[in-house]
Amino acid sequence: MKNRTIALAITLVIALSLGVFSTLPGVLAIGEVTPTPAAQPQPTQPPAPAEPLDDAAVEALFDQALSAFQEGNFEEAIRVMDEVLAADPENAEAWIVRGLAYGQQGDFERSIDDVTQAILLVPWAWDFYTFRGDAYAQAGEFNEALNDYSTALELNPRYAQAHASRSAVLRLLSRNDEARIYETIAQGIASFENGSGVDAVGLYSDAISLAGGDERALAYAYYNRGLAFYTLEDLTSAIEDYTEAARNYPDMHDAYLARGIAYREDGDIELAGVDFLRRIELLENETVTETVPLGDTRDVEMAYGNVYRLSFEGRGGDNVTLTARDLEGVSVDPLIVLLNEAGEPIAGDDDFGGGLDSLIEDFRLPSDGIYTLVVSHANGGFNGVVRVTLGCTADIC
Repeated sequence: MKNRTIALAITLVIALSLGVFSTLPGVLAIGEVTPTPAAQPQPTQPPAPAEPLDDAAVEALFDQALSAFQEGNFEEAIRVMDEVLAADPENAEAWIVRGLAYGQQGDFERSIDDVTQAILLVPWAWDFYTFRGDAYAQAGEFNEALNDYSTALELNPRYAQAHASRSAVLRLLSRNDEARIYETIAQGIASFENGSGVDAVGLYSDAISLAGGDERALAYAYYNRGLAFYTLEDLTSAIEDYTEAARNYPDMHDAYLARGIAYREDGDIELAGVDFLRRIELLENETVTETVPLGDTRDVEMAYGNVYRLSFEGRGGDNVTLTARDLEGVSVDPLIVLLNEAGEPIAGDDDFGGGLDSLIEDFRLPSDGIYTLVVSHANGGFNGVVRVTLGCTADIC
């Protein structure tokens, strides 16, 4: 239910926010001072449930509230979602939908509180930050809105809504030159998503020209142009743009992931591993280290920022095949890197195993020693069980 709900919530907020910025409070005419940001809101707590509800009953209530929301009956959506949250206070999507409903009623303080609670539960959800940024903007708290859009773009520089919302708020602050950069990037993403890679390249090139010395904006424009070049099968230009993105924003994890994918596609499995390891380490927040024998299989629980480091003894000249697969078919997206005894990446993969699965196939170990397979995730999905197999030639298993 949750993946479906996130997608639906995104659709709802985009549809309902098409006219959002025409209704923002006009408190900032040219030359006026930016308002001081308000203190960080505290999340609203749901009422205690009258009686326990099972999962099916909670989902039925959720669907009821969502239907009310879609029909524009926001008061009813809030009332029913109160019941959902009383039964399931860790339902991030319920906090989001109720927060959006409050926003549609003009109660931006409660909207901000609810979306904040969702962010506490799912701190990597870029769309949640954009929702809260829009609520801040509608409340006239423009600095807070810009901070949230920045966080959304750090998490996902491909998110057009965050670029567009940031542009709209910058225009309200009379920062029109900056606004044009993000507006142009948003237009480029729209062209790219509509299948026009050539038009997207042109728009991103315009954004690069507009960005001047704005390193963060340059990183976003170069990164997105690299994606367009990649889909146009221009790997050389894609790699060059991803390199520029990383140069301008060294902690931009998606730049390393994208460049690693391009290197892998271009046949350089070692450079792919270097970039994938950089990406993994930038997001790493929980690590499990384990020693396993060659020929073994491990099932690992993946979540955002989880990293597994599985060490094994290898002999120079032996061939190994290393796989990481989505065991339950929930669209978890494994990412793997093989390290030598010195901890240096010598191979890496994202999707060569078919679908979102990872595969380093028939790889010859360069010397005797302890090798480590690093397992984490790419962008296709974070949560689920990943089956890791350390395959080997028959004589060493």
